[in-house]
Amino acid sequence: MKRAQKYKLIFAIIFLAIASIGCKSGIEIIEVEDNYYEETDFYAFQSIKYTDVTPFGHPNIDWLRENQLDFSFSMGITKPGEVIGFSGSRILMDITIHIQLFKVDQEYNITDIKDEFIYTSQTPKDRINYSYELPLTENALYLLIVEFIQDEDIKNTLGAFIYVPIQELHAEMKTNKKRYLRNRNVEIEIRNNGPTILEFGRPYTIELLREDKWKEITSTFGFTLEGLQIKPGETYVQPLNTYHLRSGHYRVSKNFRAAGTDLEKTIFAEFTIK
Repeated sequence: MKRAQKYKLIFAIIFLAIASIGCKSGIEIIEVEDNYYEETDFYAFQSIKYTDVTPFGHPNIDWLRENQLDFSFSMGITKPGEVIGFSGSRILMDITIHIQLFKVDQEYNITDIKDEFIYTSQTPKDRINYSYELPLTENALYLLIVEFIQDEDIKNTLGAFIYVPIQELHAEMKTNKKRYLRNRNVEIEIRNNGPTILEFGRPYTIELLREDKWKEITSTFGFTLEGLQIKPGETYVQPLNTYHLRSGHYRVSKNFRAAGTDLEKTIFAEFTIK
């Protein structure tokens, strides 16, 4: 197995499944039935605890507190080929740490053991650093399990799902109308056509078409950097501040990225004010 020295870690005390993304203040969410990518059912892992769908035990909070163990491990959405792992410090002597990385299907059945690592602490307050480079496979769900064993008894278990999405970004944006009267509210509809979670902020830019060239007249990038997410098949509606605009032909633009990828995209939507 290919390993790397550095890996991205997310700090946690126990693994709690990441909650499904909810509606943000000022943004209306519209559920749609047709999903372009049925295989994105993997995103259901965000609202499921590994202990409910696998044979592995619950984290023992009392044991963690008693032993004052410091640790961090990978979880959530990441890119193909990313290095994931587990690190711990202040591990008591004679504690054996059993780390397993499984590949699971959409029903959370284990289909393959990707890696296994066993380490027994040799000194008081020992340290461990484990890393594994994920395959380049897309649309893959993994389960990382860390067991702490003493006197042949499992004292504690930590677990987390790790998902590698399809490396694509498909989104569209449009205004709710093509033409508006002055001093009327303008709204944009942002639809995520999948297969990845769409990430973006509230900022936007408005440009005016003048002599066949676009001229920026409004930018909200200095106002807020609030992060929003929508899953495949969902649509957000966001109001724009357009009451100050005079008659003319305009376009609004926003920047988007796909979670678990390096993909970014700027999308435009045109409208006219009479």
